[in-house]
Amino acid sequence: MRMTAHCDSHDSSPWPCSRYTLITPIIRSRVSNSVPAPLRIALADDHPVFRIGLRAILVRDPKVQILYEASSAAELTGWLKDHRCDLVITDFMMPGDHQCDGLKLIEYLRRHWPGVPLMVVTMLTQRRLLQAILDLGVNGLVSKLGVVDELPEAIGQVFRGRTFVSSAFRACLEDASQPVDVDSALSSRELEVARLLASGMSVGSIARRLCRSKQTISSQKLSAMRKLGVENDADLLIQLKAQGFS
Repeated sequence: MRMTAHCDSHDSSPWPCSRYTLITPIIRSRVSNSVPAPLRIALADDHPVFRIGLRAILVRDPKVQILYEASSAAELTGWLKDHRCDLVITDFMMPGDHQCDGLKLIEYLRRHWPGVPLMVVTMLTQRRLLQAILDLGVNGLVSKLGVVDELPEAIGQVFRGRTFVSSAFRACLEDASQPVDVDSALSSRELEVARLLASGMSVGSIARRLCRSKQTISSQKLSAMRKLGVENDADLLIQLKAQGFS
């Protein structure tokens, strides 16, 4: 599938450009003969246009059946409780519900449906976060920038018992010097808590200031630490201050 784009640097689309037109898909190869037929897939992404793109790539292969399309983690997990599929393909971060933390979503899917292959598609490039996703046991990790060329290959490798990682992500994972970008790694609420922690405020003080419970602030702090790949308060503060938080 080729895409033409009109770029807008202020847009928050999951694609690098905010407005793009889907052109007739040109799929170079179908998924491997090793996959089940039919291959029943559940898709999840909170951006409808990206789901259209995924569907356009997948349905070019006659073995593929898109059973369900979810726009949130809650929709996906709710559907999986009553239905079966052969593969789940999901975005990493889908705001708007209690499962908006992508790592928690993956943990939940692995715990409740360990036998269903799981593929994550994302724009994130933070090395430690990518490694955390892989450590949770996903079967495929695909960059949204390379999904057109890599998705059929990824599905084939998954059903041959291999873990697929996009070439762009392999480069990120091999680059041990790559810093974690705090602003893009954390959710808005985690970022708010991180800024206040860096200013010297305690968890209790932050809770009072933001009118949240101490338990909520602690949870958001721990989530931020996990995403940034740090294990204690000292390392968290060092990382925040190194990126200009104070």
